Amino acid sequence: MFLQKTSAAGLRVLIVEDHFFMAGLVGQILRGLGAETIDLVPNGVKAVQMLDSEPYDLVICDIVMEPFNGLQLLAAIRAGVTQADQNLPVIMLTGHTDEKMVKAAKLLAANGFLAKPMSWNGLSNEVERVIADKTPLEIPPLNRDEVLRGLVQAQTKCADDEEELHYIGHIYKAKAPGEKADKALANEDDASPSAGYGFRSIDDVIVGEILAADVIASDGRKMLSKGIQLTKAKVKLLRSHGREYGITHLRVSAI
Repeated sequence: MFLQKTSAAGLRVLIVEDHFFMAGLVGQILRGLGAETIDLVPNGVKAVQMLDSEPYDLVICDIVMEPFNGLQLLAAIRAGVTQADQNLPVIMLTGHTDEKMVKAAKLLAANGFLAKPMSWNGLSNEVERVIADKTPLEIPPLNRDEVLRGLVQAQTKCADDEEELHYIGHIYKAKAPGEKADKALANEDDASPSAGYGFRSIDDVIVGEILAADVIASDGRKMLSKGIQLTKAKVKLLRSHGREYGITHLRVSAI
């Protein structure tokens, strides 16, 4: 599966997604498709910082994010607020069917759309289509000062109260048939109280605890690394979506 390096071969891609499991999935597929560089950020403010410092061939961006959502980021790119080329290809990633959002993104010259949850083939085909399409964009007239004011306000909010999610690299490996996710997370023998850590359900983990082992999804991807402290955001996401990825237990150290 991961040998099919075609549509994204050699590309530098910026993924803007506040759900770190989803960002990891998109990144995993792009890596399998041959992307050269994949950077992940959780919101539009961080995306602008990356676009101002690094060259990219493609942006894949969620629509609903705080602060500075996908539509605002797209407007910033098209208005020339960032250092990126105003014609930089942008694919909007959304789980929403809101026609107004899609229409707004089209008016802002989005190059493509991907609905969550996306498939390997869906992402591959859309990336290939967007990169191959050399039709000049019809960028609408945009109030650059208004877009810039929105960015400054978002930057202030981000600095005040953002709990940043640190995206983790991924492991591409196959599991033995029938191997369970929790077996990859920890061995029962290692979870004794004398070892200084516990084997705990994702429903029972506590903000501030330290991971005593890597968190590995059922398909072999590393979601979180040993030694990371569990923030409020990470605990919330693990409880809400962990089981979708075969994560039921964590091995943690005491606070």
